[in-house]
Amino acid sequence: MRVPLQGWARPRISQQFAQALDRRELPRGARTFSIPSLWITADDSTAGSRTLRYMSLIPRAGLRRRGVSDGEVRAAVRSGSIVPVRRGVYVDPATTDLSDDRTRRLLELRAAVLSSDSDLVVSHSSAALVHGIDLWPDIDRRAHLTANRSGGGRAGTSRVVHASPLHPDDVTTVDGVRVTSLARTVVDLACSRPFESSVCSGDAALRRTSADDLAATLARAHGRRGIDRARRAIAFMDGGAESVGESRSRVYLHRHGLPAPALQCDVLDESGRFVGRPDFLFDGVIGEFDGLAKYREYGDAADVVIAEKLREDRLRSLEWRIERWTWNDLATSALADRLRAALTAAEGRAPLGSTRRHGTVANCGEVRVQDGNRA
Repeated sequence: MRVPLQGWARPRISQQFAQALDRRELPRGARTFSIPSLWITADDSTAGSRTLRYMSLIPRAGLRRRGVSDGEVRAAVRSGSIVPVRRGVYVDPATTDLSDDRTRRLLELRAAVLSSDSDLVVSHSSAALVHGIDLWPDIDRRAHLTANRSGGGRAGTSRVVHASPLHPDDVTTVDGVRVTSLARTVVDLACSRPFESSVCSGDAALRRTSADDLAATLARAHGRRGIDRARRAIAFMDGGAESVGESRSRVYLHRHGLPAPALQCDVLDESGRFVGRPDFLFDGVIGEFDGLAKYREYGDAADVVIAEKLREDRLRSLEWRIERWTWNDLATSALADRLRAALTAAEGRAPLGSTRRHGTVANCGEVRVQDGNRA
């Protein structure tokens, strides 16, 4: 049964060519054209909503059924009417912003799903992409899929098929595509990626899934390759970190033997008025990671810098010591030396005002650190 691509972004095409396709013939003398995705059979598509479904992918199999020859497809590619996303799958550049890297990668992933066995589940870094979880470092552009079996995985240049049993709770549907749940995605990444990378993705995921779900998924993964590494990484994850930079900073502090800071804490003045919510709170010392994102997301950069300076002045007036760092600082030990000096200088000098955990009345200023863990 043929079904219209309802809701899909449709390429703009000439009426003449559309009519020609209906007759399964081309206009006389036609050399280039825009391939329309007016109709495809139901098995050419996966149902769903935005992000993945609303991408006008054009499968070669669908064109072949419409009577479009390989030569005609090559002509369309040469003219720029369609762009190959993966072997046998194309996209109309008039309807999709191919300059956006995330969009391009989602197109590549959807194309891989279209050309794969229907029982495969999107997983690992590909699942993180679908869920909107940032990865660091993000260098593997291959499509990662998981087969629900104990063996028989394989890796290629554009696709990796993992073999691992999947519990029903490990699989969900996002935009019409079967994908591992957030918790299962975190466990898969923690089993296969380095500690720092796993923490970055896990911190982000914990803002949208529960620690209980993560613990249950981890328990089901006993015996898997890399499970010990995964347990260590998951035990360290904290949803209070709001960016990759903050997550990497947490790992840096841990590796340099510094006390674990409290996250998501409000600093109040002596009258109980809110002054700020720093990235990291130590005893008497505030730590701030300066990534470029904060200056881009919150309005005009100059205004943000001025507001940040005024906030810092108020915090210093309450006798907080403030240490800032950037991406480059995470590559050397100089930052660790600077923080140790600040913590030593702050010993025995409690700042004015008070602190509280964001959204609660817990006093973050009373957090003590023992052996690198919050007590």
